[in-house]
Amino acid sequence: AAGKKNFDVGAYTAMSIDQSEKKARNAAKIVAAFIAAGSPEALLTRHGLDLANVAKIKVALGKFDFKTVGELVSDKEIDAFTIAGTPEMVKAKCAELTKTGVTQIIFGSPLGPDMTNSIRL
Repeated sequence: AAGKKNFDVGAYTAMSIDQSEKKARNAAKIVAAFIAAGSPEALLTRHGLDLANVAKIKVALGKFDFKTVGELVSDKEIDAFTIAGTPEMVKAKCAELTKTGVTQIIFGSPLGPDMTNSIRL
């Protein structure tokens, strides 16, 4: 049809999946931290993230203090920058993405606490 665009819209996502929501979200913390630390202030603000907390995350990452990083990363960072949870939660989040026009979803690191099991899920 005239004017119809034939292209895909891909979303490259940091994804973590496990039968245990807690384990999946915990596995996503470090990736969420790195993404938050490298994101511009406008994006952090748009997601409602605490800029002072993200600054603390940056300092902890700079010191390779991953224990502190894990303690600082909140659900807000995880939700803003990853898809993390049970298979049902991940499926629901992917369905939300497709409603926005995304036609391909690419799952990236960390995949989950047990990569092989996560791929099977």
